[in-house]
Amino acid sequence: PKLNLAIPTGSFVCFPDASGKVGFNTLFRMMSGHLAPQTGKVRIHSQWRIVYVPVVPILFDGTLMYNLQFGEQNVPSHGKTTSENVWNICRALGMSQALLQNDDYDVGSNGDSLKFSDMVVVSITRALLAHVELLLISSALDVLGESRAIKVLRYLRKYTENRGLPEEPLPHTLRRRKTVVYTTKYRLLQDQAAQHVVEDAGNEDASTMTV
Repeated sequence: PKLNLAIPTGSFVCFPDASGKVGFNTLFRMMSGHLAPQTGKVRIHSQWRIVYVPVVPILFDGTLMYNLQFGEQNVPSHGKTTSENVWNICRALGMSQALLQNDDYDVGSNGDSLKFSDMVVVSITRALLAHVELLLISSALDVLGESRAIKVLRYLRKYTENRGLPEEPLPHTLRRRKTVVYTTKYRLLQDQAAQHVVEDAGNEDASTMTV
């Protein structure tokens, strides 16, 4: 099937996935550059930082703080976020109380000492600390429960509206726009997003996406 769509920069977009059978995992892998489309094109700004949070988040052996700040290594121009601000983000996203302020907590092998919901929070926090321009979340929010997921989505919406984190040093007008795209099967979570997906009718490629 053909897919022609454009996502405006600065959007907060949800792709509803009520059946769970639509290939959004494949779509997001193409958008993040992890998978090349067999036909068609994916057009995304070459200088953008992109993070894809899959259904099963990926964590690294080591401490909780190491995992949270891992993405910052690639954006030295922003400076290192203070530990206090890191925990403020985790708290806002609903991390378990027992983990907050616990810098040296060992996450185990691929995060096996964490609850799955906390693995999702760690992955999203890591992406935000990397100041990504495009954040893709594939159904991972569905494991959080509605109230917790809504809390995360409201924070992410502010991230797009403010063009970054609250402590971002650059003036608002100089910041790059932020775009968040996620999938969920829950209607209440779908309603948190403003739909900004538009058809690119003028392009005949079988898989053309423009952000």
